[in-house]
Amino acid sequence: MYETGVTVAFLLWLYGCISTVVRKNSLLEKNLNKIGKKTSLLGSGIVDIRYPRDSASKSILKYVAVMGVSLILIVFSWLYVAVSLFAIFYSFRKDLGVPPAIKEYRWKLRNVDMSFDEIIKAIVELEGLDDSEYPRVRQEWIEYINRLKS
Repeated sequence: MYETGVTVAFLLWLYGCISTVVRKNSLLEKNLNKIGKKTSLLGSGIVDIRYPRDSASKSILKYVAVMGVSLILIVFSWLYVAVSLFAIFYSFRKDLGVPPAIKEYRWKLRNVDMSFDEIIKAIVELEGLDDSEYPRVRQEWIEYINRLKS
């Protein structure tokens, strides 16, 4: 029974490794980078980009470290399986009650290569602001990104 749990846990760990690589190289990540954001390596959240940006080798080292720690945790067998399945279930469940406008915005971020201006226009629409607010919101985002860089 324990060996089966370790095998299932290993398969879930492998799924997590692959999905993280796919997520970090996705169109969503590319679009988020344009507004100073990125997906978290530890989960499915979105975090600020830290400047100066990590080198490719440092990013790979972080990935290997995170995945290495989680690989060690598979010795907990069925507990790892339960936690992993709960996390997968939660990530799908939390989006069920999201308004259609937010679902459309997320879909665009995941599937359309948007420019910085297109992303800001979508944010203005999503917040229900008038089109005349676009220059102000755009400037706020530019200042926000510049604060991240300093």
